[in-house]
Amino acid sequence: MDGLLELFKGFHAETQEQYGIPMDTETLRERITQVITDHVGWVAESKGRIVGVLGGVVTSMMFDKHTKAFIETAWYVAPEARRYGLRMMKVAEEYCLNFKIDRMIIGHMDVEDREKYEKVYARKGFKLFEQHYIKELKYADR
Repeated sequence: MDGLLELFKGFHAETQEQYGIPMDTETLRERITQVITDHVGWVAESKGRIVGVLGGVVTSMMFDKHTKAFIETAWYVAPEARRYGLRMMKVAEEYCLNFKIDRMIIGHMDVEDREKYEKVYARKGFKLFEQHYIKELKYADR
């Protein structure tokens, strides 16, 4: 658990802080436990340390219950170990093929080298499917 906790703290620092998203260690620990329990996932290790994680849920698609999808909910590889990212994607794809899962839906954060990631995804057969936007809402007692 501690290795995953440290990895996700790095993920938060690299991708979430810039949007003002707070991090509570207790909440993070609970979410990691939930992901381990309820999701499909893999970790990458280097020299006895967890350096990457890829996890998601398998569910049927909204418009066709017979079409199954792996939907990525957590994917992060420490900066010094980014070479493991594509290997993790390949492992996830092999899992999907073995279990006759029809689609993989993965994302990436709004990072500096976004174009590089988009080219890699396209080369691997992925198409742009959706983009997300975030807005912090202000209400009276906040």
